[in-house]
Amino acid sequence: MHELAPIAITLTFTTIIGIVMVSMRQPAMLGYMLCGVLLGPSGFGLIEDRDSVNFLAELGVILLLYFIGMELSLSVFRNIWRLALITAGAQIILSIVAVFGFAQFVTFDPLSAVVLGLCLAFSSTAVAMKMLENYNLIHKHSGRVAMGVLVAQDLAVAPALIAINIMGTNAEISALEIIRYSLGMLALVGTCIYFVQRPKINLPFHRIWLIDADLAPLGSIMLCLTAAAIASALGMSAGFGAFFIGLIVANSRQRHNVHDSARPLQSLLMMVFFLAVGLLIDLTFLQENWVTVLTFWLLVLVFKTLLNIALLRIQGTSMQCSIIASLSLSQLGEFSFMLTAVAFSVGLLDDYLRQMVISVTAVSLMTSPLYFDAIRRLDHRAAQRTNSTQVLRLIYFREFRWLRWIRGAIVTPAKRFISRRSSDSAPEDQ
Repeated sequence: MHELAPIAITLTFTTIIGIVMVSMRQPAMLGYMLCGVLLGPSGFGLIEDRDSVNFLAELGVILLLYFIGMELSLSVFRNIWRLALITAGAQIILSIVAVFGFAQFVTFDPLSAVVLGLCLAFSSTAVAMKMLENYNLIHKHSGRVAMGVLVAQDLAVAPALIAINIMGTNAEISALEIIRYSLGMLALVGTCIYFVQRPKINLPFHRIWLIDADLAPLGSIMLCLTAAAIASALGMSAGFGAFFIGLIVANSRQRHNVHDSARPLQSLLMMVFFLAVGLLIDLTFLQENWVTVLTFWLLVLVFKTLLNIALLRIQGTSMQCSIIASLSLSQLGEFSFMLTAVAFSVGLLDDYLRQMVISVTAVSLMTSPLYFDAIRRLDHRAAQRTNSTQVLRLIYFREFRWLRWIRGAIVTPAKRFISRRSSDSAPEDQ
């Protein structure tokens, strides 16, 4: 029984902190990440085996992409694919260029700059989609744009890993892997185009496994994991395979049944994912380098937000939609952990840069729910505004109101008091 104690304590802490966050009108996932920090190796040390938690966290991300595919119809995705691919491609190129420029003032080499630029380009599918879902933005145009860009980024993960292996000194990549990835892309895209032109379909054996209370959850998860495994074997990312089969399910008559069957397990694994993010934070490293970590975090936030707004506005997206989508994409993503691990293994990053990327990414993921609250305010109060100054003022209307109150209650009386004292003391000075 004592072996279950750490699991019970973890679930209890996670639930309690999640309840506290929700009562404070903050997303529960922020509480999950804080719980990971407290219970992880740099906290109380209750959870020390990160590998097993990371495996469950990866399953959570795969299931999340599965549900994203079910939420996004093929016809809708077809309408935004060009915008998504152009935005994601420009993000990767401009991020690498920006890090190359920054590298001129520091000491890391050009190959490391490419790796860091790739890490900068990718956003977190899990965090962005969960926040869009929490604020009921996932079915609006801004949510669809963000989803399209995230899926396009996911398509770029496999080429990014191939590029890192090619640049590495300790690993080689074969032409067969590149060909396998290309053929996998063509096969998946061709299948997607085929289903776009067809009416709603029926899933295989749906009359058997969907009507049984025990088989339905198992069959729903089976579809997701089988597609993820096939995509991985073809050289694609497992997440894209899950997203792709989700699109197919969305084009079927059994979408709601599959969605409802797999939902409980997806919620549990997503909790594990956010818990794993907290476990990755090394409080000792943060304490020694907190100024550098916060500086890079702020630079990443500002750069990615402004870059995404510019890219979306250039392509004709409205200001409101651009701001919402850009804020949801402005954090670093879970793929940064994967890219830095591979780059470190092939000698492209030293331990300091690896720890720095992990720390900045973890802080970025933890703070995303806090500044994402601006999206909720914008969606409620600035629906028809296009002027950027008006939009920002409406987003932070409470802060502007408090600033006016502070100025009227404290600053103005203080100025009057100082002015009166100066005028009273002037004759004495003469």
